Amino acid sequence: MRRPAEITIEIAVGLAIVAGIFLSAEYFPDRDLPTKWLGLAASTVILFGYPLYWTRSITKAAKFWFCWSGFLLLHLTILVPLLVAIGRWPLVWFVFTTVAEFLFIYPVFTKTLQGHTDRSEKP
Repeated sequence: MRRPAEITIEIAVGLAIVAGIFLSAEYFPDRDLPTKWLGLAASTVILFGYPLYWTRSITKAAKFWFCWSGFLLLHLTILVPLLVAIGRWPLVWFVFTTVAEFLFIYPVFTKTLQGHTDRSEKP
Protein backbone atom coordinates (compact mmCIF):
# COMPACT_ATOMS: atom_id res chain seq x y z
CA MET A 1 0.00 0.00 0.00
CA ARG A 2 2.96 2.32 0.62
CA ARG A 3 4.45 1.92 -2.86
CA PRO A 4 1.50 3.56 -4.71
CA ALA A 5 1.84 6.59 -2.44
CA GLU A 6 5.57 6.81 -3.21
CA ILE A 7 4.92 6.56 -6.95
CA THR A 8 2.24 9.25 -6.70
CA ILE A 9 4.69 11.57 -4.92
CA GLU A 10 7.38 10.90 -7.54
CA ILE A 11 4.93 11.67 -10.36
CA ALA A 12 3.81 14.86 -8.60
CA VAL A 13 7.43 16.02 -8.20
CA GLY A 14 8.09 15.32 -11.88
CA LEU A 15 4.99 17.23 -12.94
CA ALA A 16 5.94 20.15 -10.69
CA ILE A 17 9.38 20.31 -12.31
CA VAL A 18 7.91 20.24 -15.82
CA ALA A 19 5.31 22.87 -14.87
CA GLY A 20 8.02 25.09 -13.37
CA ILE A 21 10.13 24.87 -16.52
CA PHE A 22 7.08 25.55 -18.71
CA LEU A 23 5.98 28.57 -16.65
CA SER A 24 9.51 29.93 -16.59
CA ALA A 25 9.77 29.64 -20.38
CA GLU A 26 6.32 31.16 -20.84
CA TYR A 27 6.63 34.17 -18.53
CA PHE A 28 10.40 34.82 -18.75
CA PRO A 29 11.35 33.87 -22.32
CA ASP A 30 14.39 36.14 -22.49
CA ARG A 31 15.93 35.00 -19.21
CA ASP A 32 18.28 32.09 -19.01
CA LEU A 33 17.54 29.37 -16.52
CA PRO A 34 19.93 29.44 -13.59
CA THR A 35 21.21 26.00 -14.55
CA LYS A 36 24.12 25.89 -12.14
CA TRP A 37 21.78 26.55 -9.20
CA LEU A 38 19.20 24.07 -10.45
CA GLY A 39 22.01 21.53 -10.83
CA LEU A 40 23.19 22.23 -7.29
CA ALA A 41 19.65 21.77 -5.99
CA ALA A 42 19.24 18.47 -7.87
CA SER A 43 22.66 17.26 -6.74
CA THR A 44 21.87 18.12 -3.13
CA VAL A 45 18.49 16.38 -3.24
CA ILE A 46 20.07 13.25 -4.72
CA LEU A 47 23.03 13.17 -2.33
CA PHE A 48 21.08 13.91 0.82
CA GLY A 49 17.57 12.72 0.03
CA TYR A 50 18.47 9.12 -0.67
CA PRO A 51 20.31 8.60 2.64
CA LEU A 52 17.15 9.78 4.40
CA TYR A 53 15.16 7.16 2.52
CA TRP A 54 17.71 4.35 2.87
CA THR A 55 18.28 4.85 6.59
CA ARG A 56 14.81 5.90 7.65
CA SER A 57 14.85 3.34 10.47
CA ILE A 58 17.60 5.27 12.28
CA THR A 59 16.63 8.86 11.52
CA LYS A 60 15.77 9.40 15.18
CA ALA A 61 19.40 8.90 16.16
CA ALA A 62 21.47 12.00 16.89
CA LYS A 63 24.53 10.34 15.31
CA PHE A 64 22.66 10.07 12.00
CA TRP A 65 21.69 13.74 11.97
CA PHE A 66 25.17 14.87 13.02
CA CYS A 67 26.74 12.91 10.14
CA TRP A 68 24.05 13.94 7.63
CA SER A 69 24.19 17.64 8.60
CA GLY A 70 27.97 17.67 8.55
CA PHE A 71 28.13 16.32 5.02
CA LEU A 72 25.39 18.70 3.88
CA LEU A 73 27.28 21.65 5.36
CA LEU A 74 30.53 20.50 3.73
CA HIS A 75 28.76 20.02 0.37
CA LEU A 76 27.24 23.52 0.41
CA THR A 77 30.34 25.20 1.88
CA ILE A 78 32.43 23.96 -1.02
CA LEU A 79 30.01 24.18 -3.94
CA VAL A 80 28.20 27.48 -3.30
CA PRO A 81 31.37 29.65 -3.29
CA LEU A 82 32.71 27.65 -6.24
CA LEU A 83 29.55 28.26 -8.27
CA VAL A 84 29.53 31.95 -7.35
CA ALA A 85 33.13 32.31 -8.50
CA ILE A 86 32.68 30.37 -11.74
CA GLY A 87 30.56 32.09 -14.34
CA ARG A 88 29.34 29.09 -16.26
CA TRP A 89 29.01 25.57 -14.87
CA PRO A 90 27.52 23.06 -17.36
CA LEU A 91 24.97 20.67 -15.93
CA VAL A 92 26.97 17.66 -17.12
CA TRP A 93 29.69 18.56 -14.59
CA PHE A 94 27.19 17.86 -11.82
CA VAL A 95 27.10 14.24 -12.93
CA PHE A 96 30.78 13.92 -12.15
CA THR A 97 30.75 15.97 -8.96
CA THR A 98 27.70 14.14 -7.60
CA VAL A 99 29.21 10.73 -8.33
CA ALA A 100 32.53 11.78 -6.77
CA GLU A 101 30.80 13.11 -3.67
CA PHE A 102 28.66 9.99 -3.40
CA LEU A 103 31.75 7.77 -3.61
CA PHE A 104 33.22 9.75 -0.70
CA ILE A 105 30.10 10.30 1.42
CA TYR A 106 28.36 6.93 1.20
CA PRO A 107 31.20 4.73 2.57
CA VAL A 108 31.91 7.16 5.41
CA PHE A 109 28.21 7.47 6.17
CA THR A 110 27.58 3.71 6.24
CA LYS A 111 30.77 3.00 8.23
CA THR A 112 29.84 5.64 10.80
CA LEU A 113 26.32 4.27 11.20
CA GLN A 114 27.25 0.58 10.93
CA GLY A 115 25.46 -1.51 13.53
CA HIS A 116 23.45 1.49 14.73
CA THR A 117 19.76 0.86 15.20
CA ASP A 118 16.88 3.01 16.27
CA ARG A 119 16.48 3.04 20.06
CA SER A 120 12.75 2.38 19.71
CA GLU A 121 13.59 -1.04 18.19
CA LYS A 122 15.55 -2.18 21.29
CA PRO A 123 13.60 -4.23 23.85
